[in-house]
Amino acid sequence: MLLKRCIDLPIVKQEHQITLPSSSFCSSRKRLRGQEFLLMSIKAFHRACRLAVECTGDPSVQENAFTAPNCRTDDTLEKYTYFLLDTCDIMCIPIITKHCEGIVSPAVMQIFFSVLNSQYVLVPRMMDQLSTKLASSSFFRLTLQLKAKFCTGDRNVCLNESCSEFLWRLCMSLLSKMKVAVWFEDDLGQVQAILQRSIPYLNCYLSDCATLLCEDPGACSAGNGDLRSIQYSLLILLYLAHLNHDM
Repeated sequence: MLLKRCIDLPIVKQEHQITLPSSSFCSSRKRLRGQEFLLMSIKAFHRACRLAVECTGDPSVQENAFTAPNCRTDDTLEKYTYFLLDTCDIMCIPIITKHCEGIVSPAVMQIFFSVLNSQYVLVPRMMDQLSTKLASSSFFRLTLQLKAKFCTGDRNVCLNESCSEFLWRLCMSLLSKMKVAVWFEDDLGQVQAILQRSIPYLNCYLSDCATLLCEDPGACSAGNGDLRSIQYSLLILLYLAHLNHDM
């Protein structure tokens, strides 16, 4: 699998020291090849996830083995989706979080969050566990920082969409497993609508969260979003992040 070869790729970090032109050129080419290979690998894995998502909507595929015609096997679509989830958990997530320690590629992160979003569709029964693991691994912080760095001013629209969908799915998964007495069904539905509508406009750094929460919804504009709803969404994200020791 291509992802296995990404494990040993060097982290691309910003170089501050002065280097000779020839060595700098060779180093830049090596880093570029590494970034390109990482992007190619995550795209290939994403295509596998998309194929599985498309197959989940086809009853004939779900009933038959997920394999070539006339080949007998016990490998079903369900087993294939669990294989994708395991690969995402033990390989894809660690590889990408490792590379986030260096120079981050918006293209790589957009595909990565699309991969995470597909897991919520493929194996919904396992998403409580995955969501708890991601939340406790600082994914609230990571995603908000990416949105603030790359998605302000309508930049990197696809990345913003993928990150926002992930935050929405993560929040709803964590909220839905809380004690039933805390939420009524109508309340949870309203929260879901607010989060889905407002998270795309939540593109501020963590250091600016207090300022955003102090703004007057009646006196300020938040672009195309409703400021009060954005503030509600931010409070929910911060609350869930705090519960999972992310903030």
